[in-house]
Amino acid sequence: MGNGPSKIKFHHNGKSRKKCYNTRRKSSSSLSSCSSSTASRQNSATSSDNDFYRFSYGRRYQNVENVNYFMPNDEDEMARLQLLHYLVKLNWNSDFSSPITERLKFGNFKVLDCGCGPGTWVMELGSEYPNSHFIGIDCCPIFPTSIKPANVEFQCTNLLNSLPFDDDTFDFVHMRFMVGSFTSEQWESIVIPELMRVCKPGGFLECMESDMKWVNSGPATDPYLQEYLRRTDRLVNINHAHRNIPIGGWAGKLGESAFQVAQQTFEASKIHLSEFLEISHDEYDELIRIACREFDQFQTMVPTFRFWAQKI
Repeated sequence: MGNGPSKIKFHHNGKSRKKCYNTRRKSSSSLSSCSSSTASRQNSATSSDNDFYRFSYGRRYQNVENVNYFMPNDEDEMARLQLLHYLVKLNWNSDFSSPITERLKFGNFKVLDCGCGPGTWVMELGSEYPNSHFIGIDCCPIFPTSIKPANVEFQCTNLLNSLPFDDDTFDFVHMRFMVGSFTSEQWESIVIPELMRVCKPGGFLECMESDMKWVNSGPATDPYLQEYLRRTDRLVNINHAHRNIPIGGWAGKLGESAFQVAQQTFEASKIHLSEFLEISHDEYDELIRIACREFDQFQTMVPTFRFWAQKI
């Protein structure tokens, strides 16, 4: 980083200061009691996966063609994603925003989760709604294979190669924290069309993301996703909700939990971001130390948001 200007910023409550970080993506907490639900990790798929993975600086990463996701996908990352799940649920007080609760309870309702990771979201909903059926997909086999509810299944597939399902298969199609995994062209020409293709008419499509910048204003990605959804002309009742997740002890237990998630996210992003910023690992570590000190000082928040719409 040297003496030149930093290429990334943190934005805080009140005054903003240059210094920090501009990332997103799934992510630990005094929710650690929840995270110790490691059963799903202990029986994750471990087939002859060498083709799926590469290793760098002691971390394991996906090695799937055309996939842009740069975060690790090893045991530490699975724990981080599980903790992020519980943090988001605590902040939103729900696992989804689409109006489907009664239909899930009634049953005979098919749900697809794209980019399911360790499968925490799918497993939780499968247990909560035993009369409905849930499928999670991911490009790497990091999900449970044996210990799971009878109404839950997982498949290893790459969304960019088209989904292995017939048209109009699912009543609810869900995806979250995937905005950085695809290019703008992929979102518009492949991702959104595929999600809509497998969704039944009258079914719901829901996407959740966090902002690429940590700010207190509305999410910068808001017009990005919303415009894609509107342009399809096949979705109605397009809705948007936004909530900030506070980071640091100033926000109590929730903020302390978010702080731990942020620390783990910074560490998991070190290799990629230090290369992007053209700084050494030591310089990156110092940058993050400064950022973490400023969370309480400036009452930093991470914007998260959900879009949901109904297919015509």
